[in-house]
Amino acid sequence: MLAQSNSILNLVKENLAQSQSAIISLLNGPCKSYSQEKKALYAKHKIGSTVRFSFFETVAESLIKYNGRQISDELKKNFLEKENLHSDILFTILNPDTPEIGRKYFLEEFVKFLDIENRFDCTKDFGIIVVIKEQPTGKIAWTDNDGQQREKEGYIDLLIKNDEQAIIIENKINYAPDMDNQLVRYMKYVDEELGIKTYTVVYLTLIDDKEKKPPLEFDKGFKKYKEMLNDKKTGILKELYAVDGEKSLANNLLPKLCERLQEEQERSQSQNVKESCDIARVYINQYKILLEHLGGKAYMSSVDKKLIEEIYSSQDKFDAANDFVKFWGNRNEPLREVMEERFRKTFPDKKLQWLEINGSKEYSWPSKFEDAKVYWNGERQVGFVALEGKKFSKARQDELFKVIEKIQKKEGDMVKREDIWVYCDIKDNSTLFDDILNGLKILFAV
Repeated sequence: MLAQSNSILNLVKENLAQSQSAIISLLNGPCKSYSQEKKALYAKHKIGSTVRFSFFETVAESLIKYNGRQISDELKKNFLEKENLHSDILFTILNPDTPEIGRKYFLEEFVKFLDIENRFDCTKDFGIIVVIKEQPTGKIAWTDNDGQQREKEGYIDLLIKNDEQAIIIENKINYAPDMDNQLVRYMKYVDEELGIKTYTVVYLTLIDDKEKKPPLEFDKGFKKYKEMLNDKKTGILKELYAVDGEKSLANNLLPKLCERLQEEQERSQSQNVKESCDIARVYINQYKILLEHLGGKAYMSSVDKKLIEEIYSSQDKFDAANDFVKFWGNRNEPLREVMEERFRKTFPDKKLQWLEINGSKEYSWPSKFEDAKVYWNGERQVGFVALEGKKFSKARQDELFKVIEKIQKKEGDMVKREDIWVYCDIKDNSTLFDDILNGLKILFAV
């Protein structure tokens, strides 16, 4: 019977060791790589930065509230990735007639940026240049979710044209699916309906994503335009990215427009012009920040998918991920036990004893202040607590607060004061054990 019990015990130990080994392997491998990529992307694109906010994101929250809905990341994402939003913003920037913001040289810089000066010349007199949002191109057939054939109006997202040249912009920043024959239909409309033979098709996506490339296969009726679109020598098709890539709106074009605004402002003696330049520069910079945030999150999505694929690639990794999630969600008890062991080694003369103070159980010790004790809540909080039934005066709070501020070392550490508590919530991080012990050293040394 004893041999059988030992055998079962050994089997349990072996399984636990294997499970722990699988978890550590997952953490040291895919999870570590995931964390490093995430940190780099968040830093590069300023995701989560309170300093680098965009007023477009603030507007999104206001509209969500106005419509009586709770703000969520999903609703904000839906609003900020709307095709119409980005078409509206680009129209505002590229249209020379936009009050306060529009500049003719914005369009000139856009043409240079696309490297199509031979296909759209802003300097020659080819008639008035117009920028049109949602240019109708006629009825198109489509199939709804129920499989029913329907008709609806087709639109070019943005059309820039003069009498002889055109730029067709197809906006896919929101990852909208491509309609049947979409690009070649637009080409045919510009060619046959508008009579413009020199044109460029710009396919605009959020990032350089291999899963979102311009379609190059079309119905037989569009053979002429398909061949033109596929012929790289013509330079008709231009892939454009909002963020990153070799050339992008956020990295190249928008900063260049701001440079030109700065030059205009420095040359002008008019206060109205200077103020107009400020307005335009703020608008463009805010759009740049929005694109950086959206682009960073799009890249993060690909990193998320890579980790998911890795975890689901084997049962061992799948089990290790689940085991770790369960362990991490219940880590407070083993965390406290490790902290207690380290506390005893660091402060051998201090006893660890739970005491109830002002309705809460804490580890506590006398301090040099006659009306306060040093305390640790067994987790991430250290500070001073008033004696049972007492409250700190404002002067005492100020005095204790100055001591507690010495503990605050990292972004995320929160120093707080109340009538009976003055304390620091230490951010959970890899140096937590040292942070707690160093915090207590400061409190004990006062």
